[in-house]
Amino acid sequence: MMKNNTEAVVDARELRKFGYVMAGFFALVFGLFVPWWWSLKWAYWPWGVAVVFLALALLKPLALGIVYMSHPVRSYGRL
Repeated sequence: MMKNNTEAVVDARELRKFGYVMAGFFALVFGLFVPWWWSLKWAYWPWGVAVVFLALALLKPLALGIVYMSHPVRSYGRL
């Protein structure tokens, strides 16, 4: 049985949106919600990750291609 390779080509606009979503996710979930919910100390690393995603989305969205293509949610569609 041969697998059909149906990987779609992703453009810069789609990768830019992905970068915005991931930046917001890390900032809101790990930067605000998790520390607030469990009364933890505020961490700096989620904000650093969010800044990196945002900077790449704004300046060089094609660099997010490797993260986008290896994202675990994308693999569910290939099952």
